[in-house]
Amino acid sequence: MLRILVTCTALVGALASRVKDDISLRTDAMTNASSGKNLCSRWLIVEYDDGSQEDGATFGSFRYLSDAWTSVVLFTKTESDGCTKTYTAMCEGGELQVKKVCGEKESIETRCLGGMSCFVSSRKSTFGTGDSGVVFHPDEDDVSLSSGKVVVYTVDPSKGINLEDAPGNYKWKAEWGCYCCKHSYGLENPFSFSSRRLAWKRGSDGNMECMLAWRMIGNGMDHENPADSSVLGVFALIPEFVMTFADMMTLTIGRHLACAATCPLRNPKYEANKHAFTKIQTDMDKY
Repeated sequence: MLRILVTCTALVGALASRVKDDISLRTDAMTNASSGKNLCSRWLIVEYDDGSQEDGATFGSFRYLSDAWTSVVLFTKTESDGCTKTYTAMCEGGELQVKKVCGEKESIETRCLGGMSCFVSSRKSTFGTGDSGVVFHPDEDDVSLSSGKVVVYTVDPSKGINLEDAPGNYKWKAEWGCYCCKHSYGLENPFSFSSRRLAWKRGSDGNMECMLAWRMIGNGMDHENPADSSVLGVFALIPEFVMTFADMMTLTIGRHLACAATCPLRNPKYEANKHAFTKIQTDMDKY
């Protein structure tokens, strides 16, 4: 019992430290945000998940680049009482507008997304029992949610992540890690022979089909039996710049969530590589 208590205490401490260190990336609202409310020069990041930690969970993320979110509807939420909220991001005012309709009653409130007078790191809407909603993906099918959350924040473009060529050219046992691919593969493996090793195919833009965002490394990783790795070890796998999904970090789903949160932060020169793919080969992960 004492050992479990010590492990839990260490885990909470590690998480608190990592989240504190990462806040600067997710918003810079208090130190590095623009001096005014206009945030059109920043990227807008939207992340969503259904709160499940099982196979088949619904999660993902997307972005709007600078000057591309003058007025964009991000998602709607219908609450258990029948009232509907529509969330619209407006970069010129640096705000998230929430329009609420309850029968014939209508109200609008705004929530800041950055600037000197904004004292938050991000905006989050949680789906409770009886709630439902739709996330409007800019270039994919809309996503329905009945649980979980949607997180909205802005990022300085200078923090864009540079991707690397997929290592291990034409070898199935490439590095385990987070890859950003040009297509969505689901449970298929673009590194495998059966998929014609598409991961290494190079397109007209000069970039590979799948490019490495970060490797899975850390003292807590059991490379021979990754499914048996410690929870603290999994935290060591996730880069410092990705902790938006920190409250859901589990051995399996947590790594996929972290990868999904990474690819929207890619440098625009890798624009086509928007689909997250977590390369882990275990009995639990068919990726």
